[in-house]
Amino acid sequence: LEACLLLRLGKWKEAEQVLTSALTLRAENWDDWFYALRGVARWKQNKRQEALSDFERAYQLDEGWWRLCAWANWRVGNWKRVREVLSEAAENGREAAETILTKGKRAVWLGIFAADAPQWLTKRWFEDAKVQGKWAVEVFCVPESQNETALKDAIVFAINGQPFASDRDFWHRLNELSRRAKVGETVTFSVWRRGKVEQVTVKFEPFFK
Repeated sequence: LEACLLLRLGKWKEAEQVLTSALTLRAENWDDWFYALRGVARWKQNKRQEALSDFERAYQLDEGWWRLCAWANWRVGNWKRVREVLSEAAENGREAAETILTKGKRAVWLGIFAADAPQWLTKRWFEDAKVQGKWAVEVFCVPESQNETALKDAIVFAINGQPFASDRDFWHRLNELSRRAKVGETVTFSVWRRGKVEQVTVKFEPFFK
């Protein structure tokens, strides 16, 4: 929680230190998250190779980090590793990876590498916050994504006005949109941020840019 707050505040060095300390405690259920987020903090400090090592470690612990791992390898010019990660993800049923492989250089995404329901999410929260939804996720964008600022601190609960029912449903709907989308086309997220509901427009960008 402290590391996420530091990342949101742009305190990259402090976030890296907190996450390094957390990894020494060996909280195995969270290790993949710690490596992924430390990688983001390091990338923001231009520690590209150290960041890439963290992203690879996160992917080894949980293949759900395939987007982040593939994106980072592309950014450092390791196309062979990109193909390996995408192929592995596609073989393991990750439909978005199959879409990227199929579309190739025409592949687009919103720069989102993780989406996870906040631990405090309950039915009571939806009622108290007056949010018309079934589920909600906190999203994380890769460094350099044009959507990073727009989605900062955002809790997403609907896509183009349609609520989703789970993390899996969120990703499925995004993939259906990205399968047909072109660079520059938009999606509207209904989000809860700092105590109020907002409509946020985000743009599809090239996966390979």
